[in-house]
Amino acid sequence: MKRALVLLGAGAAIDFGAPSTMKLTDIIEKAVIEDRVMQMTGGDGAFQTIRAGLAGYLHKPGIVHFEQIYHCAHELLFTTLWASSPQGREID
Repeated sequence: MKRALVLLGAGAAIDFGAPSTMKLTDIIEKAVIEDRVMQMTGGDGAFQTIRAGLAGYLHKPGIVHFEQIYHCAHELLFTTLWASSPQGREID
């Protein structure tokens, strides 16, 4: 039995109809902003605040995408949880 390995680079899925990272970011942002639970919990504002903050921080603000936004949200959550834990309070 012969096997084939196909390596695809960034953007390769676009040729097959998948959205680009930037388009996917717009789709996710629209879903987050329109989601009632996100509105009630402040997730919509958090998404937009992180995206705007990254746009002001990065050298290429036009390419802020969902992976960067997720990473920042994850790090903020971890930092907040760590700071409020007994281990985090011991660092002071």
